[in-house]
Amino acid sequence: MKKRLLKKYKDKTLEDVVERIELKTESGSFYLIQDKTSLKYELIDPEKARSKIILNLRLIYGIGNSTEIVLKKQGFRTIEDLLSHDQFGRGRGREKR
Repeated sequence: MKKRLLKKYKDKTLEDVVERIELKTESGSFYLIQDKTSLKYELIDPEKARSKIILNLRLIYGIGNSTEIVLKKQGFRTIEDLLSHDQFGRGRGREKR
């Protein structure tokens, strides 16, 4: 995209490509540039979003790529599964009696 834009606007000034109003003040002149752009977006299915989040163990502090691989080999597939894990679960940092 960057290359396409550079090619499209090569050798053009701001005045050549942007609709603007020049305003003058005591401090000098400036341009008022207004633009309305419509955005296209798609709503995400809440269940799909939840699934993507709970499957990403790396969202937990201290879990990187390597740790995630080890945890998944041990059967911890979701963040919810980690609740029973000694280090990353609810009881982390507490001494067992």
